[in-house]
Amino acid sequence: VTYKELGHVIAVDKDDNVIVGADSPQFANNPSDPTKSVAVNAPKVTNYHLANGQSETVQPNSDPSQDVKVIYDKDQGSVKVVFHDDTTGRDLTGVGYDSGNADFDTPITYTTKQDLDNLGKKGYVYVSTDGVIPDKIAADENTAVTVHMRHGVVEITGKTPIDQVPANTVEAVQPDKLTKEVTLTVNYVNNDGTPFTGTVPANAHQTITFNGTAYVDAVTGQIVNAKQENGQLVIDEDNTKTPAVIWTSDKTSFDKVISPAENGYHVISVSDHKDGNDVGVIDGINFDSANIEVTV
Repeated sequence: VTYKELGHVIAVDKDDNVIVGADSPQFANNPSDPTKSVAVNAPKVTNYHLANGQSETVQPNSDPSQDVKVIYDKDQGSVKVVFHDDTTGRDLTGVGYDSGNADFDTPITYTTKQDLDNLGKKGYVYVSTDGVIPDKIAADENTAVTVHMRHGVVEITGKTPIDQVPANTVEAVQPDKLTKEVTLTVNYVNNDGTPFTGTVPANAHQTITFNGTAYVDAVTGQIVNAKQENGQLVIDEDNTKTPAVIWTSDKTSFDKVISPAENGYHVISVSDHKDGNDVGVIDGINFDSANIEVTV
């Protein structure tokens, strides 16, 4: 009497490759007929599951010495990377990554570098990342990664190069709108219409220059309140004041102008800001003050 070894269950993938490391159970003897074998359970294979149409009970071949292949599909998982705008509280579109359901061990080649570069050009600033992007899809895992961004802030003054001004910046804070001058001009006339021949004081024409500084949302171009945080300008969410241009100047008043002598004449009037026979100090000048003209 000659015996031949009974066949085994061989786990293969959809491409008919033997799955390395999978168990290969042998068919059991048929206790009623020594020339036959009986069905066994399909083995459990880590990170795989039986393909559609494959039974959990594997029937032996008509030749009990033959191996029987059972097809398995890879378990699936997913990876999703979302960019979140912390300033608005919304997720950003057109960036990020979504693998969808994919077989385990599928390589993930996506990195955030290109998206971060593109968002940086649009005025966004990186904040932090929740989670880690894996190198490969993990079986039965849906990995979610959130990249936090915020709106950057740009300081604009009258000296800011135009190519550094964010797109959509409102007209009121364009560099050419952030320098304003207020002037005082004192004119001297003789009441009989003859030309004034006296020496006009050097300060009969004075100019006060106001320089504006605006803080602008680098994404939207809107004026915002800003503060320094970790060496960077950020939107000051705690400041509830209406954002506005900050105007500064080294002075806010015009100096007194002493009326000069005119041979053969005397001062009879000072049209405004009179201080005796002179034009007195004029206080309270600000960036939106009108130009002042005085006649003596």
